Amino acid sequence: VLCGASRTLLDPALRTVLVEIEPAQPDFEMIIDLLTAAGFEEHSHRRHGAGVDSITNFIFVRRPASR
Repeated sequence: VLCGASRTLLDPALRTVLVEIEPAQPDFEMIIDLLTAAGFEEHSHRRHGAGVDSITNFIFVRRPASR
């Protein structure tokens, strides 16, 4: 879904993104890299469950524009 949303992710009107990720999945780093490249940084995360298959909710916030 995020790969197909590149125009939306680059829109400065989009200020926050909440994404649910299983950190043990192979595409975890790709998701983080995609959001970082679109101008977001991790604001917070909350892990649900225990063990390898736990799900984590991440909130990403758009970095302030450089002046």
